[in-house]
Amino acid sequence: MELEGESDATASVQAMERLHLTARSFSDTERNLMLKEKIRSALDQLREVKALVEGSHDTFVPLSINEQPLLELKQLLLMHVPSSITDEARQRFFMLIDQALGDRCKKIVAGVVLTCPWYAATQKERGEQAKHNMLLVVVMNDDRQFFSPANLQTKEAGGVVDLGWLSVVELFHFGRFLVKGRTRYVETAFCDKDALVYSSDEWQHLRDQLSVNTVTGLRPFQEACCGQAMGSVAKKRQNGGMKLKESATLAEICEAFRLLNHAHNHHDNRPPVTNGLHPSSLPETALQALEKLKALYKAETPRGIPSTSSPCPDSLVVSSPGTPRTCSCSSTQSEMSSKARASGVSAMKTLRAGSRGKKSSATADVLHGPLWRCDPKRVFTDNTIP
Repeated sequence: MELEGESDATASVQAMERLHLTARSFSDTERNLMLKEKIRSALDQLREVKALVEGSHDTFVPLSINEQPLLELKQLLLMHVPSSITDEARQRFFMLIDQALGDRCKKIVAGVVLTCPWYAATQKERGEQAKHNMLLVVVMNDDRQFFSPANLQTKEAGGVVDLGWLSVVELFHFGRFLVKGRTRYVETAFCDKDALVYSSDEWQHLRDQLSVNTVTGLRPFQEACCGQAMGSVAKKRQNGGMKLKESATLAEICEAFRLLNHAHNHHDNRPPVTNGLHPSSLPETALQALEKLKALYKAETPRGIPSTSSPCPDSLVVSSPGTPRTCSCSSTQSEMSSKARASGVSAMKTLRAGSRGKKSSATADVLHGPLWRCDPKRVFTDNTIP
């Protein structure tokens, strides 16, 4: 039997949906953009009212995680790069993922370790290479959750859990994000087999059905690669061109090159490189970029940097920032630690000052080579300065 007011609520939602479809054809003027936003907001509110009238607003339960195994799972993630994951490690990964999500979803579809091959190429130790790893887990939710009348925004907010190093996404939303060209989800769909810590039959079937060139050729993905790459580490100069942001970190710069490489690989009919860089497959400009990144890593490392104010250079040779080695001078341990930290800070200031004109020739070569001034639309095909 139909509840009182249910037909009126349904009719109101349907009328607003028709108006929303009509508004999509409007030109993108300032007035029309404001109108579209108000229509979307009104439609969401009407859907919530309809769910309240029907008594179905409580049927959607947001995805959640059991936090108990997360610490061990993060430690395991930071111990491995895709090429070092053994069958034993995969079993451990799945056991911890199952403890965190097994009773909170219908099925675990896949688990993928995402890393930045450009950042890994600048590091020597495996622990450093895995420093910015991310674990992305795709799950299948209960059918009642999928068919819940809750609006799409509520479902999206409740179907994704993002902890930075761990991201859990419901399969339906994974497909939506993939079509939207979101880079992390495209990398997950076409990841190297070594990066898979768990793979179900459904995941294998999905990968078999996907075409690499079709997905990477989507306009949103191409725009995301070039836009995110430049927007995250560079800013426009007042007189034109681009310059490196002073706040840009080595990991962010490596991510920018990884995204640009994705766009280049599409034009060469290659899948995205998600694990291990092969110099033979990189164009000349990309090889130059890799050398600059390695030079940048060495410049950021305050090891073996002497201080001109110290009479004993040996006292400033450190094994890690703020931790001095033994030396034969008369300086105390606290003085050496203080000088070592000051040396490291001085090195970082010198590196950052490169974008302000106070730079050595080495820093200038790293930060202001022609690669940084190239048009992002050329991706790795042109090394000229616009």
